[in-house]
Amino acid sequence: MIEITPIIEGTVTGISGAFVLGLLALGWKVCRNYMLGRKIDKGMKRIGMGSGIHGINTSVGNDTEVSFTVREVYLVAGKVKFRFNPTEEVSTYWYDKKKFKKKELQEGVQETVVEFKPLFSGKIPSGSDIVTIEPYTRRGYLLPAGITADIDESKVTELEFILEYVDFSGKHRIKSHRSDIQSNVFSRKNIESYMEQLRDGRLNKARKLFQLPPIKIKAQPAAGDNA
Repeated sequence: MIEITPIIEGTVTGISGAFVLGLLALGWKVCRNYMLGRKIDKGMKRIGMGSGIHGINTSVGNDTEVSFTVREVYLVAGKVKFRFNPTEEVSTYWYDKKKFKKKELQEGVQETVVEFKPLFSGKIPSGSDIVTIEPYTRRGYLLPAGITADIDESKVTELEFILEYVDFSGKHRIKSHRSDIQSNVFSRKNIESYMEQLRDGRLNKARKLFQLPPIKIKAQPAAGDNA
């Protein structure tokens, strides 16, 4: 005669084991998704700005193991947002925290300051402004010089990035990330220097050497003019 009790006990044990394994797998996915989102957010906060004869530039780097899509990149100045265009500049990228800290300690620079100085060609690819950043690569973005004359650098506060990615659970996520420009010494000084060179004519002189059209500069109000 077959004993039912051992069979039931074995079945219950098997179900319990599968349930525990399922919970562990779910917990591992939740943990991985949290760490992925956190890593992307940290990466966006490290992004700074550079500038040149083509305008103001930045780079969106991806040091994660998944691809993500950059939908929009903005420079925020008060209530006005200036949209960056993706360029053809793509390079290898990863963030070595230990190496970075050692370098920054040697130079006496805060960890939040990241300097991006790629040689931007100013080439903007045709097609959609929505681009995918592959793992361990970065793409350059450009705010064309022609519209930078409208920027009030005293109101610049941050860079804003709208990203989309698929997490380890297969779920699509769209999130806004921000990089504080006010606390980023390099970026703040860079944009101040750029606007100064734009207004005093040095930038247009440099553009002329490369046969680029001059940037139209808005007339500055005279001192004491309240109009």
